[in-house]
Amino acid sequence: MRKKIYLLALGVCLLTTVFSGLLVSLALGEVMEEQAKIRLSDLAGVMWSSGLNQAQPEQAGEMVKDWAQELAEGEDIRLTLLDSRGEVLADSHADAAALKSHADRPEVRQAMQTGDGWNIRRSDTLGSSYLYVARADRDSGRILRLAMPLASVDHAKMVVAVWTGLGGLGALLLAAGILMPLTARFVRPVKHLREAAGRIARGDYDVQPEVGNDEIGLLGEDFSSMAAALRAARQRETSGRERLDSILRAAPLGILAVDSRERLLFANPPAEKWLEIAPDSEGKSMMPVLRSAAVWELVRQTLKENQPGQCELNGRRILQVTAAPIGVQEPAQGAVVVVQDMTELRRLENLRSEFASNVSHELRTPLTSIRGYVETLRSGVAEDPEVRKEILDILDIQSERLSALIDDLLSLSELEAGEKNGVSGQACDLTEAVREALTTEQTKADALHIRLEAALSLALPVAGREDRMTRMALNLIDNAVKYNRPGGWVRVCTQPQGAYACLTVEDNGIGIAPEHGERIFERFYRVDKGRSRQMGGTGLGLSIVKHLVRLYAGDISYISREGEGTCFTVRFPLKSQTGAEK
Repeated sequence: MRKKIYLLALGVCLLTTVFSGLLVSLALGEVMEEQAKIRLSDLAGVMWSSGLNQAQPEQAGEMVKDWAQELAEGEDIRLTLLDSRGEVLADSHADAAALKSHADRPEVRQAMQTGDGWNIRRSDTLGSSYLYVARADRDSGRILRLAMPLASVDHAKMVVAVWTGLGGLGALLLAAGILMPLTARFVRPVKHLREAAGRIARGDYDVQPEVGNDEIGLLGEDFSSMAAALRAARQRETSGRERLDSILRAAPLGILAVDSRERLLFANPPAEKWLEIAPDSEGKSMMPVLRSAAVWELVRQTLKENQPGQCELNGRRILQVTAAPIGVQEPAQGAVVVVQDMTELRRLENLRSEFASNVSHELRTPLTSIRGYVETLRSGVAEDPEVRKEILDILDIQSERLSALIDDLLSLSELEAGEKNGVSGQACDLTEAVREALTTEQTKADALHIRLEAALSLALPVAGREDRMTRMALNLIDNAVKYNRPGGWVRVCTQPQGAYACLTVEDNGIGIAPEHGERIFERFYRVDKGRSRQMGGTGLGLSIVKHLVRLYAGDISYISREGEGTCFTVRFPLKSQTGAEK
């Protein structure tokens, strides 16, 4: 900046000097030309008064040459005598007969019209710039033209230009010596302010520029106040942006924003995941970033119409996408897009609908049977004691089935509540719970001619209630017995596997077809519906097992071949690994 001010000041001095010199030179030239024009005009009047207007052409030629010789002692003046038509009668510097008509010369035309005329131009005959003055005689109509070279005027202008240049050079040298310390003194506080502004731009707001007590000093105080205000505003902005960014990134909804030029401004992790947006896409055009044409078209329509819109994506996930314009002015300044994953909600809605349908069906079947047989008893048809006994046995079976169904539903509700609220630090012996389940199931297995085989290890302490562990093992063993053939076998094994207690229930029954594999743990789902209902099953056994395993941080898997049998494996962390209290 110092260099610029220095050069600017010198430039101003130089321009002032040059401009002044040009004005003086032009003014001097104008004055000298005006004086020469007056002199030549007066000289023409004197010559007309000497009788040149009445002289014959030969005499006039002699008079013109005599006047030219007389004037040549002072300066070179050319005289030309013309008739009223502009034809040359005599010339002091050339043969009149060889000269063309001068009627087209500006000064001659002007003299013909007004009596006097003048012009400055370059003479093609003499090869230099001349001042031409023409004066007409009213009596004879003749025109006398006098031409004087402007070399003296040009010389005077050159002298003025030279002296102006020398004066300008001296002024520049003087100004250079004076301006150097002045510019340094003026630029120093500005330099401090510039350094302070740079520090503010880099985020350093603790600046105190070193300036004086003049206007620049007041500017420095304003800089300090501005820096403090910027520091406070930056802190508020940073804090607010961090809070907003944390909220948006922690939100379970997908949120993204685009500007009016369809460039991506922000996308939180759920939006990047669900819409398959690369993490480094901020600032890029929306079209190559968004793979979903439906979302892209929704955003473009929102920006164009400045109205909110909505669409739904049905793929691996069901996504509800809502777009709204940013700002109330038109056109929209941008758009914000909210993406909600509806997959689980729709699944739960379907499960709820299916569960309600299944519960209604499962409850209706035994209730219908019970009501039918009750009506039969009331009608008096079953008077035979044997028939009555048979009907009562059926009513007892259906009521037990209804009771079992309600018990299983209550158990599922209790387990789901346990998954949401957690469980207390309970512990039990998995082997003992399995042994109790085997004892309970032995009677049913003997009735169906199924051989139960057990290979139980020593105590396997796990986290959980013993009645629930018994219920889990009983459900697995009961399914292995029910979905078997007469003469089949069921092998039950408990053993430690590293940090886990493992329960295996294997059978050589009918097995599970591959198409049923993903649904066997669903409520009321039966692989063989006819056999399950015939054996009194509720369709909730494996669902209860799955919830029990999940409740106590275990895992369950199975291997099955249709027609060959099934093997279920359940693992729980051993008590020593869970940290549960005995």
